[in-house]
Amino acid sequence: MDKIFPKDTIKNTADSIGITNLKDNAATALALDAEYRIHEIIQEANKFMRHSKRTKLTGEDINNALRVVNVDPLYGFTLNDNFKFQRTLAGQQELLFMDDDEYEFENLIASPMPKLPAEVTYTAHWLAVEGVQPAIPHNPPPPIEDTIPESSRKKAPSNAIVQVPNDVVTGTPDIELKPLVQHVISQELKVFYDKVTKAIKGGDSKMKVSVLYSLQHDTGLAQLLPYFVRFICEQIGQNIKKNTVLESILEMTDALINNTSLRLEPYV
Repeated sequence: MDKIFPKDTIKNTADSIGITNLKDNAATALALDAEYRIHEIIQEANKFMRHSKRTKLTGEDINNALRVVNVDPLYGFTLNDNFKFQRTLAGQQELLFMDDDEYEFENLIASPMPKLPAEVTYTAHWLAVEGVQPAIPHNPPPPIEDTIPESSRKKAPSNAIVQVPNDVVTGTPDIELKPLVQHVISQELKVFYDKVTKAIKGGDSKMKVSVLYSLQHDTGLAQLLPYFVRFICEQIGQNIKKNTVLESILEMTDALINNTSLRLEPYV
């Protein structure tokens, strides 16, 4: 079986880095060790190549294999590099090497310096004030209807304040009604809400115990709190004579009250 690295190659490499008079047995041992290391790295690189569904080995596969065997990766080699090897003679031995590009120092010195990166800065702004987004560049642009002049609108804008006259509300001064802000919740919270309401109204005791524990200890239920309060009010009114349902509703209420991450005062 031919060796990948003959001892003469090891000696020539040692001479290039200043190690002279390397003994034959030492060169042979180094050649065998280098061959073993290369086989190990190629096997690991082939694993990365196969897991990436590719048939061509890339420099990134080699770097990943080097990291696996706790060796620093080869810097400067990219995925699209197409290297060409040149032949040369070192004594009586033919060697292959990569022909590096040559650059003139005068051209590099005369080239303009790159621009300095911008310094890191931080700014703060209001996302919304009482449910209304300020018209600042940091926030999304307002809807098209908000940019139409008032004279051209057929109805009041969504963020207008409606004035209720005195003759409508007898004995009270003018009342300012602010528009309701649309509350958007994620799909995961919707699924969780459906499971909670189904477990409270259903007869699965194991599911109800799990749901009540989640309502008492989960810290991310603030967005669902108004929906839970409305659900409790509706169920109490609809099942006032059903003791089983009322007992489940009271257990749900007790779990929400004991959840220290929720604030029930605005809904009481």
